[in-house]
Amino acid sequence: MTDLRALCGLTVESALEILSRAGVRPEIVLTESPRHPSSGTARVLRVSEDGSVLTAALFPDVIREEATP
Repeated sequence: MTDLRALCGLTVESALEILSRAGVRPEIVLTESPRHPSSGTARVLRVSEDGSVLTAALFPDVIREEATP
């Protein structure tokens, strides 16, 4: 793999598939936001330099519209 930063933003499943083809089986660290519920799609936020650790967070599948003043 050339630039592991390209995995950022992908779903964890997609990133794992790409890394698996390269022979890498990373540890997954899931972080949570105190402002958002613990549901949604897990997406990659950070990749270690060697691809051995993915940091991911859950993002809502549906973005709710905020009330406008």
